[in-house]
Amino acid sequence: MTFKVMIVGAGKEQLEIIIKSKARGYYVIAVDGDPSAIGFDFADEHHNISTKDNVRISKLALEKNIDAITYMITETPMRSVREVCDLLNLKGPSDKSVEASVSKSYMRNLFYKGGISSPIYYTLNSVKGISGVLNSENLSFPLVVKPSDAAGQVGISKVNSERELLSAVETALKKSSESNIVIEEFMEGFEVNVILVVQNKEIKFLTISDRVTKPEAFGIALKHVYPSQISYKTYIEIMNMCNKIIDLLEVDTGILYPQIMVTNSGPKVVEIGERIPGGQMKDIFKYATGFNLVDIQLDLVAGNVIRTDRHSASNEAFNAVIIQFLTADPGPLKTGLVKEAKGMNDLDQLVGIIDHDYYLEKDEIRELQTSSDRYYYYTVVGESLTDVSDNSEKAFSVLSFETE
Repeated sequence: MTFKVMIVGAGKEQLEIIIKSKARGYYVIAVDGDPSAIGFDFADEHHNISTKDNVRISKLALEKNIDAITYMITETPMRSVREVCDLLNLKGPSDKSVEASVSKSYMRNLFYKGGISSPIYYTLNSVKGISGVLNSENLSFPLVVKPSDAAGQVGISKVNSERELLSAVETALKKSSESNIVIEEFMEGFEVNVILVVQNKEIKFLTISDRVTKPEAFGIALKHVYPSQISYKTYIEIMNMCNKIIDLLEVDTGILYPQIMVTNSGPKVVEIGERIPGGQMKDIFKYATGFNLVDIQLDLVAGNVIRTDRHSASNEAFNAVIIQFLTADPGPLKTGLVKEAKGMNDLDQLVGIIDHDYYLEKDEIRELQTSSDRYYYYTVVGESLTDVSDNSEKAFSVLSFETE
C-alpha cells in the first residue's frame, strides 16, 4: 500500500516538504486555504480548505485514511493537525505543545506554573485592562507588547511610557485574531535560537545560534550566527531548560524551536513553537549538522528511527555559519521600487557563499516593520567564525540595489 501523507499548508514555504514527500514515493494530499497555492501543482491531490478548519480537515483525513499528517514553518495548522492525530492515532504534537505554540498567553502561564524561567507578564483582551498593568508592582517600563497569537514580529512593540502603551495595545489587539495580548517585561541580554529534534522524549539534535537584532527593528533578526558565543555554563543551563520544556509540554516526538534570551539572571524563554522554523533558520541547522529538517520531519511522522551518525548526513556540515539579511533602515538599503540589482554573479564567486536569494519580495524594498519586510539574504559557511565573518563582509561589499 502506498504511504499517504497529508500536508497542511501548501504555500511557497511548504513546497519543499511536498516535493520531498513525492520523492519518497508518498501519496501527497495537500490542503490550503489559498486556491492558487503553489504546492497544489506538485501534490497528488489538493483541497482548498483553510488550515484552521479542523472539522473539514479531520473529515478529509478520515475519508482518505491517511498514514501521516504534517506541516512546517507556521503554527496556523497545529490545532487541525492535533485533532487528526487524535482521531487516527498518528504521530504529532501534544495538546500542550500545540497551545503553547499558538498562544503566547497560554505558554507564559504554563511556563510560570511549570517553573520554566520566563519574563514577568500580564495578559489582557481589551484596552480596559491597561490600568491593571500600570498598577502592577512587578511590571515597569520599558515593556514589550505582543499579540498572543501572531508570529513574525507582527504587532509587537517595545514601549517606554504610559503614552506609548495605549497605542501599542490597540495595535496588538488588531493583529490578534483572538483579541488576546501579552504585556511583559523587557529583557536585557542577547537572544539565541535553539533547534531541538526530539524522538521518544530524547534530544537527538540540538543547535544554538545567536540571533542578532537592533533596537531600531525590535525583535527582527538581521543576522543568524552559528555557533553561538554563549559560555559553557549557559549552554548547560539551556540544555537543562530544554529538557524541562520537553517534559512540561509532553513532547514525545517532534521539532522544537525555543527562542531564548540570555540575561544576567540566566536564560529566559521568549517563545516556543513545535515546528520547522522559518526565517532561514532551517538552513542554519542544515549547514551546522549536515541534516535536513524536512527529511527529519518526514521520518518523525512516519515513525522512522532518526539516525544521527555522520554517514547518514545528507549535506556537508560546517563549523561556522552566518546568514545575513539585507534590509531597509536600520539596514543599508533604501526603500522603494528596485530599478537595478547588481553583484549576484560576483557573489557566486566568493569563498564560502553557499546560498543567496531574495527573501520574499523582489520588486520593492519595504520599510522594516516585520520579518517579512527583509529584502535579501546570503549564507556564508566555513571552518571558523573569523573566516566566515570576513567573507560575509566581502559579500556585502559586492551587492548593490538601486531604487526609484
